[in-house]
Amino acid sequence: MIQIQAASGEPIYIQIIEQIKKLVLKQVLQPGDKLPSVRELALLITANPNTVSKAYKELEQEQVVVTIKGSGTFVNDFKTKEANQSLVQDELARLKSSVLALQFLGLPEEECKDHVGRFYADNRKEDGHASN
Repeated sequence: MIQIQAASGEPIYIQIIEQIKKLVLKQVLQPGDKLPSVRELALLITANPNTVSKAYKELEQEQVVVTIKGSGTFVNDFKTKEANQSLVQDELARLKSSVLALQFLGLPEEECKDHVGRFYADNRKEDGHASN
């Protein structure tokens, strides 16, 4: 399910977050699906349980998952438009901040747009959809 690339230089908790989001996007993980417990996933990927816990907490803050005490962590149901709009606004605020940082670093606007387009295309390829 989740594969960690220790040599990638990317923090393990970020890799967990991104991979779970991609599994949800690809519909491999469906709303209501139970994720492995923190300890189970830590054993599976040979990571510290605190690292997995940090990833799950961030996913919960982003409303990707919901944790039910005593039952586990589950993929959240994003069917309500209001919940999606709130999440979209949160992510747009993050994107705005990132774009400002890239402008400050001197990245030209067209290059920034190219990167965003490439990110979308990469995700479409991973989903098995054709790129336009």
